[in-house]
Amino acid sequence: MVRKCLKKKSKRITCHKRYKIIRKVKEHHRKLRKEAKKNLNRHTKKDPGVPNILPFKESFLKDVADAKMKLEEARLRNLEYLHTDKSPSHEVMHFHCSVRR
Repeated sequence: MVRKCLKKKSKRITCHKRYKIIRKVKEHHRKLRKEAKKNLNRHTKKDPGVPNILPFKESFLKDVADAKMKLEEARLRNLEYLHTDKSPSHEVMHFHCSVRR
């Protein structure tokens, strides 16, 4: 049988519980924003290409390729420079090692 005249449940809650819910929601949203910033996948702009109607297209493409190759060579030279002579030499005594206690 179907019950008749069920009373509606009151929506009253204590202030403590109401503010606790608001605080938890705020923390959850903050956590989501933080993770979104951390896992951000930056989209690189697509190269629009060079139109075929551009005069001297071949020479332009060659210049671009040369510039790209020069940048790559410079990057490799910098990496080599950073990796050379980085190992600590055992001949040099540091000040804190030479002090007797």
